[in-house]
Amino acid sequence: MEIGKYKTALVNKSKIDNIFGILLYSNSNPFLVKVIKDEDFWNSLHTNSGTKFPIFALKPKLGYYSLPNQNNHTLYHLIPIWKEPSENQELLKELGIPDTKKLPLLVICTEVNKTYLSCAYEIKGDSINSVFNSLNKFCKIINDTVEKFDEKNLKNNESLFREISKNFEYYVAWNELNKGYGMFKKIRSFFKLF
Repeated sequence: MEIGKYKTALVNKSKIDNIFGILLYSNSNPFLVKVIKDEDFWNSLHTNSGTKFPIFALKPKLGYYSLPNQNNHTLYHLIPIWKEPSENQELLKELGIPDTKKLPLLVICTEVNKTYLSCAYEIKGDSINSVFNSLNKFCKIINDTVEKFDEKNLKNNESLFREISKNFEYYVAWNELNKGYGMFKKIRSFFKLF
């Protein structure tokens, strides 16, 4: 299986040559499923990334946890083992993802010198709006990155990919730092009571 099978005419018509996103999801996050299937949400995401950066939604077969086999007269730890369906192996290998445990993921892909570069980011949210805002923020980061590139440099897949992944990592790190700072403020205010 090649990732190229997932590309459609949209990729060929896009402003960027051969760089796209794949949204891997499962039914375990009903909020993301609602965002994907709701035409208004999806059109809004398409407006932010559509012709400049195509994003495809793909639902791989869902893996599961199972306990190891117990032999008679032996003790073993009850540590569940993740079982990945064989149907996903080729796709995961192409995308450079170890497994589908942490779905949903937004995977950015490009081809450079007949090898695929990819980076994956977890989509988080506990409501329809938070999932949509998370996806929308990633689309805006992509759009802002593409807009900053000179038109003639948009065909340089490797540098555009590196810039998008760097901006994503900065965004994710900044969010984690803000969460930590918020927790620090709560703890500090708690100790001020004493």
